[in-house]
Amino acid sequence: MIINRDTINDYLAGKNCSDWSNQWIFHSIVENEYLIENVSEDKKNLINEVANLLENELKNFQPYNRDIWDAIFNEWNKVISELTVYLVVGSPDPYDAMVRTSPCGKEAIIYDINRMLDYVDSVEKLIPIIKNLLTHEYSHAYLHCDYPALDGESSFISKLQYICFDEGFAHFLSFHENVKKIDWLDNEKLQKKEEAYNVLRQAVSSSIDEHSELLMKSNSGAYWDKFGAISGMFAIAEVFAQSNYSYDNIIKIYENGYKNFLKEIFDK
Repeated sequence: MIINRDTINDYLAGKNCSDWSNQWIFHSIVENEYLIENVSEDKKNLINEVANLLENELKNFQPYNRDIWDAIFNEWNKVISELTVYLVVGSPDPYDAMVRTSPCGKEAIIYDINRMLDYVDSVEKLIPIIKNLLTHEYSHAYLHCDYPALDGESSFISKLQYICFDEGFAHFLSFHENVKKIDWLDNEKLQKKEEAYNVLRQAVSSSIDEHSELLMKSNSGAYWDKFGAISGMFAIAEVFAQSNYSYDNIIKIYENGYKNFLKEIFDK
């Protein structure tokens, strides 16, 4: 893979973030907006340390749930080797990790080092978080090879269904280093599933003036509030658990694609 640290290096060299106004990354975080945030110079040493740690993890990447990856993602190592990963600072909360399309038309993964530091009080505690984020974002990168992200002309329902599928797989694969160890059918999980499904059902029936906000909320904000991502995750996880953790059913969900995902909600 190609690792781009230009923004980090500029920050470490003392350049002001206002000098980055021409960088595509900060124009692509949210469509049609330019978002950037100053980062204190007091964090230089810490940010450099985390960037080095993340770079090492990138070069030696092994995903959570490797056996499931091997079952559904053919030649995922080849796809990852051709990706460009941008290590940056300056993204506003909550944009810690993203997949965006670069100016050359290829998808790239973006990690904001400063945002990652929001989660922990020591660098050592970041390692499992980094592995989680890598598994999550690389899941998107591979899935988008088979199911390219939808364009702006796509319908609201198509976009929402795609989010549930795309984010559902990314959240499921990165939820735990071994998803077989999770009781996906316990009362707490089932309650969270129903809460997400209820919001999703309401979104499907919503009016056009609500659509932009609902698409944003479906995959942003607090973890359990991302109703599209969480609905997708539980749709996959429930089938997985009910089939005694068979990979065959996950493969079938993946191969059927986003247009056939959560049909019991989207076809109503």
